[in-house]
Amino acid sequence: YALFKKSSLVFIIFTVCFSVWFMDLWKPWHRHNKGDHPFVWDVAQYYSYLPGTFIYNYDFTYHEDLKFFMNDAPLGNKMPKTTYGMSVLYSPFFAIGYKIALNQKSPLTGYSEPFSTAIHFGSIFYGLLGLLFLRNFLIKFYSELTTTITLAIVFFGTTLFCYILAFSEMTHGYLFMLFSAQL
Repeated sequence: YALFKKSSLVFIIFTVCFSVWFMDLWKPWHRHNKGDHPFVWDVAQYYSYLPGTFIYNYDFTYHEDLKFFMNDAPLGNKMPKTTYGMSVLYSPFFAIGYKIALNQKSPLTGYSEPFSTAIHFGSIFYGLLGLLFLRNFLIKFYSELTTTITLAIVFFGTTLFCYILAFSEMTHGYLFMLFSAQL
């Protein structure tokens, strides 16, 4: 009963349920093609460290889906285009995806459905965790009602909604969580 007096926590619980229930609706990569995955554009760079390291044993040219773009360094060596920071945040859910793929006997390429779904779910988790951190900051200074309205506006009224549910593998939701954690 005391939980329902805290409308901001009820909103967070509602948002979690809403996100899990509708997470498949906004996945642009999850169409009728079974080979689709969310690892395109910048996400391909951020994510490629994980399969490149743990599946392909540091051979970043082995698999056609492994989008690890190497740039020429000044002394003629090759260096990656991005750093591995996002891979660190992806890694717990990559491990879950690996275990699921192993149990389901799915391809262990790092790009099969278990990996895609685990990373997508993990990205939503981080974005919603950011809402919880923001709530913990706001409640120190504002009323329960003001905090709830602010959280609703931030989630449903900004592009955060899109970057948590549709393009969740991009950095936006992760950065929102990290910035909210520092408040």
